[in-house]
Amino acid sequence: MRTLFICLSMCGVALPGCERLRTKPSSSPASARTSEPPKTPSPTRPPLVAPASSDSAKQPGAPATEPRSSRGTLTVRVYDTPLELQLDALTVCGGEFKLAGFGVRYVGQMSQNWRSQFQRHVALQKRSVQFGESEMELPMIGTVKVLSGQLIIDEVVNENPSRVKGRIAFTLPGPDGPSSFNGTFEVGIVAK
Repeated sequence: MRTLFICLSMCGVALPGCERLRTKPSSSPASARTSEPPKTPSPTRPPLVAPASSDSAKQPGAPATEPRSSRGTLTVRVYDTPLELQLDALTVCGGEFKLAGFGVRYVGQMSQNWRSQFQRHVALQKRSVQFGESEMELPMIGTVKVLSGQLIIDEVVNENPSRVKGRIAFTLPGPDGPSSFNGTFEVGIVAK
């Protein structure tokens, strides 16, 4: 039951544009008086991922996004059903890495020479000094911390710009205990 709840929540992450997830505005005056104002993210905590925007529409002071060529996908298997999530990049900087995208962020330690990690297990960590915490945003649950995990870079798909394929396994907390998930990813690498 707990795994089903987490799985259904992950489906909500994979289907952000789904009509069922949107609230429909009501035109009746009675419902307008009782409806609450829309919730906005806390000003003290930025969202996990900045919304995608074109370079021409970039606002001054807006967070920088990774180049489009580094974008990719993360496919997580839930009850043998693949759920595809968008990734921004695998960023390597100062001995740490961040694999991040829409509602997901996994962090850990990795050499600046990421090629030396080819086909080796790289542990996901709960927290990184540079990149914050490993976590996922799940609908109706909120932010869930990643307890543990690992990733493996299996293949270099392209050299310039650098793009890799790999596998990931991670554990999330659940109401009845931890649940483990496996998946694959393909994404560009941004070395800073």
